[in-house]
Amino acid sequence: MRENILAEEVFERLSGFYLMKGNLEILGRSYALGVRITDLESSGRCVSGTYEEATPYTLTTNEETIRVPRLLRVAFHFVWVKRGIFLLVASGKKRSLRVSSTLSEAIFGKPDMISPVYIPPQRLRELYSENAEPRQVVFTGLREVAGVDTVVLYGKPLSQSSLLRRYMQVGQERYAVYRNEKGLFGVSAGGLVIAFSRIDDEEFRNYIVEKILPVVEPVPV
Repeated sequence: MRENILAEEVFERLSGFYLMKGNLEILGRSYALGVRITDLESSGRCVSGTYEEATPYTLTTNEETIRVPRLLRVAFHFVWVKRGIFLLVASGKKRSLRVSSTLSEAIFGKPDMISPVYIPPQRLRELYSENAEPRQVVFTGLREVAGVDTVVLYGKPLSQSSLLRRYMQVGQERYAVYRNEKGLFGVSAGGLVIAFSRIDDEEFRNYIVEKILPVVEPVPV
């Protein structure tokens, strides 16, 4: 977040939040469209909830087109740590940006008070090379060395690869898949974290707070 705020204030401003975006009439019934926050909880230095968005969805059959309501539900968590306040969204990048923009508007009255994060190549390298086994690494900036800008290295014995060691010296990591004591994870320079191993939500969230948030930075201007 770009501005400091107490967990109690975030909880209060999100409680009962509802953004109406119209109605959809179908089969004689009216369905409300829009965004609302549900399942809101506050626990210590964390505020969690569910972002619900009802939007129209078009179904096409052989004879006609029907618009029906579709409900999107995305879990989110605000966490307060030493480095600041961070928002964790359980979704892909595009949808997460929409969720963060709406939550920013609800809390601050502005859509840009929750900024994306960035993991520099050297910090991403720490994640996959220190007490971890790399399985896949995507490098960019290698046109002069490899003849192409982007190179993907993958394989189980990747840590022993001479190409990996070479590209670590001249390239920039954009994405890495690695295994450590917690499981198999994929992390991008844009802050997207994927758990490929089975892990419960709370353990996954704790891993992000303890291992990922300490290496993130504001997006370079």
